[in-house]
Amino acid sequence: IILSLMFEVIDFDTLTEKNEELVALFYDSAVDNAEIFKFLEESESTYPNTSFFRIDKQNPKNKEATDAFTQIPKVFILNPAERLAEPLNLEHTIENIKNFMALKLQSKLNMKEIIPVNESQLIEEDAIVIFGDKECPRCKTIAFTVKRAADHKGIKTKIYTCDGLAMKFCDERGIYNYPTVWLYLDQHPTEIKAWTTLEIVQEIESNQANREERKKIIIEKQELPQEEQQPQGQIDEPLLTDMKTRISELEQRISDMEEKIEKIKAGKSKDEL
Repeated sequence: IILSLMFEVIDFDTLTEKNEELVALFYDSAVDNAEIFKFLEESESTYPNTSFFRIDKQNPKNKEATDAFTQIPKVFILNPAERLAEPLNLEHTIENIKNFMALKLQSKLNMKEIIPVNESQLIEEDAIVIFGDKECPRCKTIAFTVKRAADHKGIKTKIYTCDGLAMKFCDERGIYNYPTVWLYLDQHPTEIKAWTTLEIVQEIESNQANREERKKIIIEKQELPQEEQQPQGQIDEPLLTDMKTRISELEQRISDMEEKIEKIKAGKSKDEL
């Protein structure tokens, strides 16, 4: 395969010195990588302001770095503003790599859209809220990552500064470490413990699905048939048994959902749920 001169092979130490938006492919030259090579080479024209590099596992200079990977090939995308080289932690199909690059590289972030809010504005709409203070440098870098994920899902990004009088709100909710990130859906907060764009997107999607399921359950409970009026002292046993069965099924679904939410809060991936 004929490769673009820009899609060059470099060693890991050289890669770590780069401070630019880039896509890095860690690969093993002992196996066939033609399909991924071809796709990434073609992607250079789609993302002309992004550099593309390859790091070969067979190069002794890269042994220490690549030995730590459980999966090869492995794609990373570096955005200097985020100070994060984010890995693609999914199967490396062409479709997954394409979607990952679209998520990380396609949109240009308007950081002025991040809204500072007070307590009363937190639940006005669905949003991700970054809790921090003025002495939190990590809050500024995580804002890029959070906003990219929030933009992808079409929700707002907000900042709540835990200073002065606002400190009481944070203290009462156990928000002591900054940044802390909460997702508000239908006025209900859930802490987001992911720190990469793709994982935040996955947590948003999981929580959105859980909220929709809970809404359906509530509606179904409201629509349960009322007992038909019976003569005093008589009970329609079949109807009562049916209602008890349906209520039991709904309660089990709620229990299953709550268990999923707890697993998400514990930081488990969607595949583990």
